[in-house]
Amino acid sequence: MTAGPVPQRRFEALDGWRGVCALLVALWHFQVGGHLDGIAAFRSSFLFVDFFFVLSGFVIAYSAEDGLDAGGSRWTFLRKRFARVWPLHAAMLAVMVSQEFARQHLEGWSFPYARRPTDIPLNLALGHGLGFLDRLTWNWPSWSISVEMALYLVFALGFLAAPRRWRTPLALAIVATALVVIGLFSRRYMAGAETFGLARGAAGFFTGYLVQRIWRRRPPRTGLWAEIAVALLVAGFLAVSGETAVSLAAPLVFGLAVWVFAGEGGAISRLLKSGPGLKLGAWSYSIYLVHAPVIVAFHIAYRVAKGPGGQVTHAAEAFGTPWLGDLINLMFLGLVLAIAPFTYRFIEQPGRRLLAPRRTSSPDARERLQEAA
Repeated sequence: MTAGPVPQRRFEALDGWRGVCALLVALWHFQVGGHLDGIAAFRSSFLFVDFFFVLSGFVIAYSAEDGLDAGGSRWTFLRKRFARVWPLHAAMLAVMVSQEFARQHLEGWSFPYARRPTDIPLNLALGHGLGFLDRLTWNWPSWSISVEMALYLVFALGFLAAPRRWRTPLALAIVATALVVIGLFSRRYMAGAETFGLARGAAGFFTGYLVQRIWRRRPPRTGLWAEIAVALLVAGFLAVSGETAVSLAAPLVFGLAVWVFAGEGGAISRLLKSGPGLKLGAWSYSIYLVHAPVIVAFHIAYRVAKGPGGQVTHAAEAFGTPWLGDLINLMFLGLVLAIAPFTYRFIEQPGRRLLAPRRTSSPDARERLQEAA
């Protein structure tokens, strides 16, 4: 027996979490030192990418499965997803190529291993995170966007071809297989994005699908204390995981968090649904793809100021105090948050309108939810 359709809705608290997690991933990539380095949970912030995969599986299944099963166009679904992710990805890739020419002009060095011109076509085709390369290239966080697009294809053209009663066991099999492959063959476990990014994404995305099925049958009736408990569980998990086998539990831990916060029953959810939380959620994709070019810009600015030499990667080591690292982190976040609304308004939204199928009528709630994912 399967659960019937439920009224479509926007999970605003989860949108807020998406924005917060995008900021934490950006800070983790920046890594200039400061007091954040002393927080064990922060050192595993790279795992918030797995939260994005789980959340994507949850929202995409919730918003699209019924419609596609009822005869909705797979092509329209995929075209909308492409229009959602590709324009900003292509724009930020162009920015980083321009930055690399600037670095060459300033320092006279050739393109480094992680930013080879020959990798640009694969990046443009969103194939760069699927294991064809042994490195993360150009806009390095975008490996997960490559995996996301591949998962949309698998979901729409393969997974949904199975009868609905078979999908839960099929999703369980995909999650289990992906985690076993990562556990057996990745020396860095969930941190091994270069080679095992697709398996990592599949584990999270189809965990999100399973959470959506559970949520349909048993929506949570939780409040503040449940939200606090789950937040502490996530923090404790991050504090002990790192690049160890414990990190394999990331899809399950984040799946629980998505299930609880989808209920939006506590004060933390109300805070995430406030104006700033909703703005962070709207800007989250821009935050995620903009922050790497901003990091490169910081390195270029430092080298211009200091002249040739090693780049600053840890402010405490370079300047002797973690407080300066904190200040630089705040400057970095401020710059990312200043740019993200601009790219959201002038790249994401126009790109989506340009590439997505044109509507013949006003969108219903399901379409609006799908576009927000």
